[in-house]
Amino acid sequence: MGTRKEPSQPQTSMDRRDFLALATAASAVGLPASLAVTSGDAALAQPQTATESITRDVERFAKRIDLIRQSLDIPGMSVAVVHRQEVVLARGFGVVDLGKGTAATESTPYPIASLTKTFAAAVIMRLVEAGKLDLDEAMSTYDPGYAQWCADLKARGLSAARNYNCDSERITVRHHLTHTAQGRPGASYDYNGFLFARLSAVVDAVAAKGFNRSIEEDILDPLNMNDTALGAADPHKAEVIARMAKPCRLDQDWNPVEPATLSLPLDYFSAASGLISTVVDLAKYDVAIDRGLVYSPRAKQQIWTVGASPTGRRFPYGLGWFVTEFSARRSSLLWHYGWYPDAFSSLLLKMPDRQLTFILLACTDRASSVFLLGNGDPLRSAFVTAFLDSFGPR
Repeated sequence: MGTRKEPSQPQTSMDRRDFLALATAASAVGLPASLAVTSGDAALAQPQTATESITRDVERFAKRIDLIRQSLDIPGMSVAVVHRQEVVLARGFGVVDLGKGTAATESTPYPIASLTKTFAAAVIMRLVEAGKLDLDEAMSTYDPGYAQWCADLKARGLSAARNYNCDSERITVRHHLTHTAQGRPGASYDYNGFLFARLSAVVDAVAAKGFNRSIEEDILDPLNMNDTALGAADPHKAEVIARMAKPCRLDQDWNPVEPATLSLPLDYFSAASGLISTVVDLAKYDVAIDRGLVYSPRAKQQIWTVGASPTGRRFPYGLGWFVTEFSARRSSLLWHYGWYPDAFSSLLLKMPDRQLTFILLACTDRASSVFLLGNGDPLRSAFVTAFLDSFGPR
């Protein structure tokens, strides 16, 4: 979920070059004859026949990521690749229910954890553009329960609120949205899903619909994201939740098992995390972003501009999105990851200069936790480097 600090796991990390060498050497892993998404309601992301070049790239990429999955002991995952607003790969790998042996498919729902933050950013930016919210106003201006919440944090001494000086500093909506609320606000970046989640209270206070209905009625419903639920308690999506992947972790002997307990209940939903979705629905979301149906052009410019400290030090995060900058000759990577400890992981990565997007959902946290992505470097991920190697500039 991104609500606890990522542990160091040197024993589980494999060198990126090792992953890619292993993937390149394996020619025996097949790709299904059809790459078509069969979901009847994928109106915004209908797959079409890809060019010969992109088809070769997709075939190579599918082989690589399945080998990476196996190397990381990930029982099951689903993946989509979108090229020029068309789905060119949507497929499941492995199994998503250890007990039943249920195969992963492009239609398997998973908790997407912190990918939810990108949806929250859309709702917040719409309120900004409507003149109902100012990112540079104090949280307490909008959140009527802020003072009591702050007092409770101080009394409980939560580690997730370390150096969060809500009783002595002016902390703004922007500070929460950019993960710069700790220490001297705006001076440093420290990824913190717990503090990001408080933005739900801001939206609840400002938007007539509240946070949950804003997500549902302003984003999910218009985009026909019918396989996306507001957490496992969503009363409108019982059928989706019934098909959801089962969480998995590795036990002390490195065997995959279903966890006895979870760090947060699956019915938890906030600005920070909680959505349940499929790669097909997230492909619709991605296409809608490119078509200007989620963020306005002005909002895109703002959310995908990295923050900076008063001394000019640039952060890896914009407004609800990670932004990885390169040289002027290459556009930034726009992305977010999700990490539900000992349960699920997710990734959405956009490569604007190639008009490509990579979406990954997994039934264990190991597509994220192994790579410590909260530090803001997507190139730590073997999945990302395989994607860039398969589809990036030649």
